[in-house]
Amino acid sequence: MPLFKEFKIGDIDVAVWKITETTEELSSLVAPECAAEAVLIKSCSRRLEWLAVRVLLARLCGEAARIVYDECGKPFLMGDEGFISISHTRGYALLAHSLSQPFGVDMELSSRDASAAARKFMKESDVASLYPGTANKAMLIRWCVCEALFKLVGNVGGTYKDNVMLSSPFPASDGSLAVSLNGCREVPDNEYVAHCFDEDGLIIVCLQNVL
Repeated sequence: MPLFKEFKIGDIDVAVWKITETTEELSSLVAPECAAEAVLIKSCSRRLEWLAVRVLLARLCGEAARIVYDECGKPFLMGDEGFISISHTRGYALLAHSLSQPFGVDMELSSRDASAAARKFMKESDVASLYPGTANKAMLIRWCVCEALFKLVGNVGGTYKDNVMLSSPFPASDGSLAVSLNGCREVPDNEYVAHCFDEDGLIIVCLQNVL
């Protein structure tokens, strides 16, 4: 069954699949060549995520759409028919597609404890400043923002702690959050907007350049 969620952010189509099927069940929903390729993936959980993304790909982009990867592992649509971004978290897979501009997307379970990983993307002083009752949510949002930014611009020579700036720990009432990437040598200072969603047990962040 599980098309879990489907929505739009401007011209970006976003779809989330809740993975409850077996490999065989998901394989029956994709093209035979995709099913054959999935057999080569050794990890069962990775195989299920890979198949779920291809189910979503057919839904959003058509049965003929295929994903290819560049030398850094970034996914693209064969034939340059727009832009995609992919995310997985335990039991869920997400695919987003836009015809007009690149973007990055990330997803995490809202119940996930982010404290152990926080030091990778936040300064200790920033963590300490968070209100305890909402600290984990704020850390998850920043985590998703940083991951979405990496998917959009790649490795730019900075760090999540020092170079990624959020205007606030939480988005505005419309779900938007201003993000900037400052002081990285490979790119000039850049401004972004993150669209944040927290519902049905998932935090989803979609990040775009400010046009």
